[in-house]
Amino acid sequence: MKQKLIAIFLAFIMVGSVIPYLFSGSSQPEGNNPADQTNAPGFESVSGKHVDHKFNSIDDAMEMTPEGVMSAQYFDISKIRGTPIENLINLNRTAPQGMYNANITKTYSASYNDSQFQLHTFTPEIVAFQYTSNSYDGYQLLGRGKGMFNVIGNPTILGSEEKVKDVIDVLSTNSENTDKFDRIISYSNPDAEIQVVQDIPNDFADQYYLGINKLRNNNYQRNIVYLNPSNSTMDNISQLEANSTERGVEFNTTTEGDITKVMVEGNLMSVISEPQPHSSMNNTNQTQP
Repeated sequence: MKQKLIAIFLAFIMVGSVIPYLFSGSSQPEGNNPADQTNAPGFESVSGKHVDHKFNSIDDAMEMTPEGVMSAQYFDISKIRGTPIENLINLNRTAPQGMYNANITKTYSASYNDSQFQLHTFTPEIVAFQYTSNSYDGYQLLGRGKGMFNVIGNPTILGSEEKVKDVIDVLSTNSENTDKFDRIISYSNPDAEIQVVQDIPNDFADQYYLGINKLRNNNYQRNIVYLNPSNSTMDNISQLEANSTERGVEFNTTTEGDITKVMVEGNLMSVISEPQPHSSMNNTNQTQP
């Protein structure tokens, strides 16, 4: 049962990691050896404007995100590497090094009804891939093939031409960034290495936030924030809190108006395998949204 809960949980937080597969096995610039990163040109080799935006949390990424987003996730890979979470998450899928022939340190993915874009930071800041180039609003759109484009900077944008231009429009203040998740994110932990938000109307809540972070005592904390949780979700929260010590976790719930926040603390396996209140506690075959 515990293994199934962990598998479901990990599958949930891995939404939005599709684009990197488009670049598996992609060819490299002539004369550039990916094994020798010193041969690759730096960001300065790309003319025009470069992205320059704070990128330390999902809240920062939302400031770059166009309206209409349905779900998003943020991973601080630099905090995950070397921790027990690395043994549970396939970092080759979450942050495939071959995409840039560099080490991805942070990654963000935003999903829409029929599209997606991603943001990445990586080191060293090199341009170790082939591309075609065209200009948009002073930025260089670097064509990677298969309809995907990069815009270099911190963070670097990846997506379809249309979606990349939408992000640039937000950066250039030609259009508004989304404010859909502002309320639940205001109750989040900005330092969490894993952060997920999802719009889920007519389900167990209107919106959902998940954050996971390592504590100084080497325990882990999982924060879930619900906007307008359903009665069944609230009932499940009460049941889980009532016998949480038997499962070896500390369980704390706070409610403020239409927001309910559930904090669970314990060792990593206890926190990961702890049932989420919005899932059926009597049916482990039920997948989470």
